[in-house]
Amino acid sequence: MDCESEIGSGSLPMQEIASVGIVIRSTAKGGGRHLERLSAALRGLPIPVVGRMNRKAIVLDMRCLDDEDGFISNFQRLTFMGPGA
Repeated sequence: MDCESEIGSGSLPMQEIASVGIVIRSTAKGGGRHLERLSAALRGLPIPVVGRMNRKAIVLDMRCLDDEDGFISNFQRLTFMGPGA
């Protein structure tokens, strides 16, 4: 999805630039709980993946991604037990 990415704090704390993000949604009943568990699992990876919650979805902003293969390799280490687990 198209999204806005905050540049950061310092001299431009409210400045945003256009970016693109990966959106992860849950279609399960009680999906917010599953997204919270997935978010925690992402942060627990060897190289933590930190997203933001937006409209009942996790958004992973790709603005600073510079190692796609490393990202995919890291993501493949994810162990997450979804609905019913």
